[in-house]
Amino acid sequence: MERELLIKRIKQLLVVHCDSLKVDGSGNLQDSAVLSEYFFRDLLNCAYGWQLVDANDSVANTPGYDLVDGGRKIFVQVSKDASRGKIKKSLDKIDLPKYAGYSVKFMFLVAKAPKYQPMKDNDVPEGLAFDMGSDIIDVSRLVKQLQSLQVDDLKHAAGIVEKELGVASVNLEKVPSALAAVVKTLLTKGHLEEQPWKDPVPFEIIAKIRANSLGELESHIQEVSAYTPYLETIYQVYDESGTNGRLAMLNMLNGEYVKAHLASQNPYETFFALEDALERQISDDGDIARIDDATRLLCIDIVLVDAFMRCRIYKGPDILMQPAKKSGVDHDPR
Repeated sequence: MERELLIKRIKQLLVVHCDSLKVDGSGNLQDSAVLSEYFFRDLLNCAYGWQLVDANDSVANTPGYDLVDGGRKIFVQVSKDASRGKIKKSLDKIDLPKYAGYSVKFMFLVAKAPKYQPMKDNDVPEGLAFDMGSDIIDVSRLVKQLQSLQVDDLKHAAGIVEKELGVASVNLEKVPSALAAVVKTLLTKGHLEEQPWKDPVPFEIIAKIRANSLGELESHIQEVSAYTPYLETIYQVYDESGTNGRLAMLNMLNGEYVKAHLASQNPYETFFALEDALERQISDDGDIARIDDATRLLCIDIVLVDAFMRCRIYKGPDILMQPAKKSGVDHDPR
């Protein structure tokens, strides 16, 4: 289960981020993009056992490649542009015969690279090694390679991704305004309630985590729970306007939870499905598009962990200790 969760988290962060990257006219990553050549240098080294260094550290704007492993004679081009034209253009730029004998690989920042027509013999400059089938790496292929690692190495890879794209990378000053935007967008999907909110009976969050067999997410849920006071402040603004945004949000989340839980009895799959559902709901909003990916994902998890703490998703530990019923929805109705 630990391996499965690590892979899911890595894939989630990479796919969401790659989907949002913008490319300038030359196909290079914009400075505003969090993802960097240094990040992929470390991740590819961990995945494949290479010793890549950033080529631009020694020569500015090296033509045709971004990363190099001189010992293994490997060049890697990191690009969002996954076109066949990009491949041909990069190969043609490499200095020959200076680098004859080098193998060229492409790390395309897309979930899945397109299917390419086979390269003609004269498309690959003489002296370079490149195979369209094995030298194209996309997120899907990279994740598959990471799956083959030992658990300790996989943890190291997950740490690299989490540091660059996860909670650790978030500028905390951005969280309140970003969270307000996420809440506003999610609440436009339903309707505000005018009835008062009744707090659930208090319980230990760790007890609920363990009772619902979410132990592998315990540290993450506890970490995110520290940000829920931001959400309470936002809900209080709705209260002052005479509407109950908190109740509207929690009712919506409960509905999403029921659907996710019916689709999978695995508690982890349910949590990831909830993240995906909220991401889909806010993905087409202009204000949300301006929020960096790590902050947006944290805001989604804040909303979910708050609902978890208020017993609107997953059962409360006291409910789980009661004798099982033959039917009923798997949540605490309080």
